[in-house]
Amino acid sequence: MKKKLPIVLLTASCALLPLAARPVRADDNLLSGYTRVEKVYAMVDAPSFLNVRERADKKSRIVGILHPGDFCYILYGAGKERVYIESNELRGFVDGKWLRTGDEITSFAKITTVNGTVPEGIVIVAPENNKAVSYTLTTTQDVSGESPAEGSPEAAAAPAEDGAEGAKAPAEENAVPAGSAAAVSSVAVGSSDNYAYELKAVAVKNLSEAALSGDLAAQEEIIQFIATAADAEWNRYGYLKSVVIAQVVEETEWLSFPAYGGILPSDNNVLGIPVDFLTGLWASNWSGTSAIRNIYGEETEIRVYESVNACLMDYAAFMVGVHPELARELDAEKVLVTALGSNGEPTEYTERLKMLIGLYDLTRFDPAPLPEEPEEPENPAARIDESGYGAGELELIWALVAQEDDTSYEGALAVISSVMNRADMNYGGHGTGALDQLTAPGQFCYSPEISPSSVWEWRLGGNVAEFVKAAVNDCLNGGIRNHGYINFRSYDGGGWVRIGTNYYF
Repeated sequence: MKKKLPIVLLTASCALLPLAARPVRADDNLLSGYTRVEKVYAMVDAPSFLNVRERADKKSRIVGILHPGDFCYILYGAGKERVYIESNELRGFVDGKWLRTGDEITSFAKITTVNGTVPEGIVIVAPENNKAVSYTLTTTQDVSGESPAEGSPEAAAAPAEDGAEGAKAPAEENAVPAGSAAAVSSVAVGSSDNYAYELKAVAVKNLSEAALSGDLAAQEEIIQFIATAADAEWNRYGYLKSVVIAQVVEETEWLSFPAYGGILPSDNNVLGIPVDFLTGLWASNWSGTSAIRNIYGEETEIRVYESVNACLMDYAAFMVGVHPELARELDAEKVLVTALGSNGEPTEYTERLKMLIGLYDLTRFDPAPLPEEPEEPENPAARIDESGYGAGELELIWALVAQEDDTSYEGALAVISSVMNRADMNYGGHGTGALDQLTAPGQFCYSPEISPSSVWEWRLGGNVAEFVKAAVNDCLNGGIRNHGYINFRSYDGGGWVRIGTNYYF
């Protein structure tokens, strides 16, 4: 084995942070194991649909959508900018500003759950392909029992950190006591004893000798074997596969394990990792087995792995622990100089790896970069009203909107936006059109319970300001809305948002 790699890595040890002490990242291995979480109802209160994404950023893949009025559970991050939610089989991250919670929502959700009418999110990506979290299809469920003993603060804690071994025990052994809470379960990804494919270095000895002699077909087979073995580390830690493949080829000379290196194929230690290599400073997957080998004339205790997969997992855990910014980084040159260079600059070693990556086109094993996605507009175009109103009906809509606020275009638009927000969710069962909602009993000025008809009838026949007509047209036919609220009053109830002359909440 070549001595260059351990030296390069050890010089980077000053930058190490204990991985176990780092807080859980909002988009990495969430809810591994079983965690007691409060069952927080939330309702979507957005101008239009709300994207649900795999990670807590706007450029990650959309795995589903929620519509205004849809319900979900907040599992993590309530009150934060990006919130982790579940709605039926849909899990992922949403923009928290479009969620409403509180007693009113909780009560309404419980009532409509009994009636079986709670609207839920739409799944775009099948649950088993949704990397927002790896989980069983049974996710949140009501569980009964006593509260956790001794008032444990973990009872209502944020998701627990993912241990090196993952959540491998059956559900009944991990279920936590809870009252009106939820048991959240997930399964381990790529744990060291659960590989779909295991590469044993000794099993390819003849092939490695041919590859070392220059046999291109044998070299390609070796590359394919290493790439498949690296799947587990990529799925869990995200250390770039093209780089680690090149490292294994370089360090082991096509898995031939040169005699001067001292490490045996049966050790499966393809990266020359010693036992005392920064022990305890990252979430190691190493089982603890070791062997004494004569390396460069010195007796050295090295780590022994059950498979090449396990070695790559151990190494990737270290690399991402030292350089968390490299997790799922797809730029091979950036990974090379950051992880293996000298003060962020290329070295002879990284240049050799770069040459191997190019010569054998190793980037073909890396995931394709996600396409750039345009930033979501602050107020994306919302659903239009396709009711096909006649002239008289449209004049009635103008009159009712003007009666609620005829002081400005923004004020009128706010009124009709509130109406359409209700229509989107069939508020009160009154209908999905603007006129249905405006004429619903006990809701707007049309209703005798709210005001006499004389206050708005004089506005019929188009006797309203042109900006009122424009606001109604823009909202109903152009999908333009200026807020996501469904209620308003003429007074401030405390913390409500004023638009025009009304206060919205």
